[in-house]
Amino acid sequence: MKKIINFLNDLFANKAKPVAEKRIVLIVDFQKLSIDERISQIIFCGDSADVHYLPLLKYAIVSDPEKDVKMAALKRIHLFASHPDTSPFIKELAQHMKVSTVEPYYSMALSKLNIISVKEFKERASKWI
Repeated sequence: MKKIINFLNDLFANKAKPVAEKRIVLIVDFQKLSIDERISQIIFCGDSADVHYLPLLKYAIVSDPEKDVKMAALKRIHLFASHPDTSPFIKELAQHMKVSTVEPYYSMALSKLNIISVKEFKERASKWI
């Protein structure tokens, strides 16, 4: 009987939570979501600044096919500044993808991670106008 009650509690507890509150454990699960759900997950995971979500944000930036998902992750990557992999990842990103497709969010991430100065950010920004 206790197993049935636990099963039902788990079943209904998961249905009661909106998508943004569910933890996506595997990138495979993330890939199956709609664009809006992926953006929602990135917002939730990124804003949490939980280091366990850093691989998901890195995956979204490099591999997600949708620009909006990439930009949502770039907008939040600075929240993981204390993790030793974050700055090197952002610095090397230009070698793995065309970062001009995700501007101004790429330069914003560089600036918020103190990789580029405010002056350099403004110089980059002047090229977008």
